[in-house]
Amino acid sequence: MILRILLAACCLYLSFPILAQDGNWKKLSKSADQLYATGNYEEAANYYLEAYKSKPAKYGFLYQVADCYTQLRYYSKAAQFYKELVGKKEFPLAGFQYAQALKQSGEHEAAIVAFKSFLVNYKGENSNEYIKTIKTEIEGCEYAISEQAMQEKWIVEHLGANINTMADEIAPLPFDDGILYFSSTMEGFTKIYRSHIQNGEWSKAVLPQFPGFKDQHVCHGTFTPDNQRFYFTLCNNTEFDVVDAKCDIYVTVRQNSEWSSPRKLRDYVKLEGTTATHPFVMFDGNTEVLYFSSDRKGGKGGMDIWFMTRHVDSPEYDFTLPKNAGNNVNTSGDEITPFYDDDEGMLYYSSNGHASIGGFDVFKSMGSMSKFSQAQNLGKPINSSADDYYFVLNGSKTAGFFASNRTHGSEKITTDNDDLFHFTTPVKEIFASGNVYDKSNNSIIKDVQVILYEVKDSGKRRLLQSIIANNGSYQFSLIPERNFEVEVIKEAYDIASFKFNTFAFDPDKEYGKSVYLEKEVMASKMDEPVFNEEASTASIETVIDSSPVLTKQKTEKIQVERIATETSDTSEDFGSFQTEVEPEPEPVVKETYVNSYYKGMEVTTSAPKSKGVYYKVQISTAGTFNESDPMFDSLKGLGLFHTEKIEAKGWIRILLSEYPNLREAREIVEEARISGFPEAFIVKYRNGKRLN
Repeated sequence: MILRILLAACCLYLSFPILAQDGNWKKLSKSADQLYATGNYEEAANYYLEAYKSKPAKYGFLYQVADCYTQLRYYSKAAQFYKELVGKKEFPLAGFQYAQALKQSGEHEAAIVAFKSFLVNYKGENSNEYIKTIKTEIEGCEYAISEQAMQEKWIVEHLGANINTMADEIAPLPFDDGILYFSSTMEGFTKIYRSHIQNGEWSKAVLPQFPGFKDQHVCHGTFTPDNQRFYFTLCNNTEFDVVDAKCDIYVTVRQNSEWSSPRKLRDYVKLEGTTATHPFVMFDGNTEVLYFSSDRKGGKGGMDIWFMTRHVDSPEYDFTLPKNAGNNVNTSGDEITPFYDDDEGMLYYSSNGHASIGGFDVFKSMGSMSKFSQAQNLGKPINSSADDYYFVLNGSKTAGFFASNRTHGSEKITTDNDDLFHFTTPVKEIFASGNVYDKSNNSIIKDVQVILYEVKDSGKRRLLQSIIANNGSYQFSLIPERNFEVEVIKEAYDIASFKFNTFAFDPDKEYGKSVYLEKEVMASKMDEPVFNEEASTASIETVIDSSPVLTKQKTEKIQVERIATETSDTSEDFGSFQTEVEPEPEPVVKETYVNSYYKGMEVTTSAPKSKGVYYKVQISTAGTFNESDPMFDSLKGLGLFHTEKIEAKGWIRILLSEYPNLREAREIVEEARISGFPEAFIVKYRNGKRLN
């Protein structure tokens, strides 16, 4: 890439004066057209400009100059030449393009004036569409100059010369907190590279062992959470482009220490004349979900975010037909580079169709598949007046990466190429804490259950964390901008609760309070005491997969590196490629197992042990269980009753089962709480083994 630029510069230096002196605007125009067709926009701009000087009556040459600088993303230069064309009848959209160039130059106030002026004067076709688009553009400009746009929690750093070059670096893929895969055009065609932290710095990027594809761009990698499959794209364009490249999605499968030959997904994924690109894969129980970007028919316009699903254990790549992620995510513009955080239940993506600070901004929407909340702009400094995309979090969710063509001090002084950036979030923990007292005598109540819920706008509660406060004191870690409720439960006492929110974020404020319980007047409905002993081990990740709460307790995180060590080869690198299929594992049989938390305590279950990942809803723990007891009538029809007995304690876990994915489990747990079991929570299983 650098060599090509230098050679082009030399050719320009040698040939340009000759053509300029000749003064033949037709020759200049023809040369400019040839350069433009090959993607040499900077040279083409110079030739078009000289052609205009030779033939000032042809304003089309000025328009071509502006267009070349737009292609190069030289926003200020583009604005300079579009401005010369504003008001000229033969270029009715010049005013709109001028305003866009001002916006991406960071001149948001001037851009607002230019957008409004265009609306007043434009009399051409599709005026209603331009009215909608300009309204969104003005909203983006107003947001950019507001205090609301600055999100100080992000610290952004340029990744430096060991990774970034004068070419394009895109599609960061953190394997763990110390290893990074990414795509780069540094050698002409896009390839996937690898770097790692060495002595506190990122090492020089190298090519991992990966099958070569002649004259094709190999990019956009994503591992499945179990590290057994790797999806990526092959793109056929001579010059790579984030949006316009025509790509197919491929997959390679890990077979012990080797990887299979890459295989293209079925033809219905990429329809003829369209592109399928930017894949991101995740698991939802036994369902594999693949998000990607495409301009296929049936979308909202331009590039959209789509998804398709398959069973995790299916031997074939029989994904469902792609479905659109919906109107809250997709617009008439372009939505690209999806990343899904399953801990948070949040889809991150980039869009130029929502109100943005620049061109492409990073947005987020909570939900899954086709049901998402309204798009929310991540603000500055993640977003800038340039293009920002490929947002991704690392495994610990404390930092992440994105790509941008923004300038960044002396490390990046132009906007004509994409570089990789790293961001971190300074953790300012806020807490809800307090003690639990007996109201009659002000004495501490020990071994009391304290539950933290998030309260949705609909009024529904979502269980976040449940603990047993052995010494009568509780503490929960929180994040800002949420509604919460704390509920306190103790046998022989009335249930007590209080609500609060963290919208007026103050890291020095204590959000919890002491709770005073009153003795029950009526006897408890249950004949045996309820213990809920595993509530003390229920962390946020294991109770609900998309919790917004941080916890100091040890949490179960499915990280690629950890799972990779469970395979026969502990290296995350690609190794060699082959096509042999790994044999199916032996079926799981019903047996007594040992729970890791209650080490040494045998746990027996009445439930069959199914294969794969699935979920149950634990409604209570008691000394005895009788399914015919009327108190359980409201739960019948929600699932089968299963029990797990902790032999040493004589406790019985009462569960409803089993549910193939978290969506169904969430619905059941809500029904159980409404039906009089407020302590109900979700439990995850894999191959019959309880994981929390």
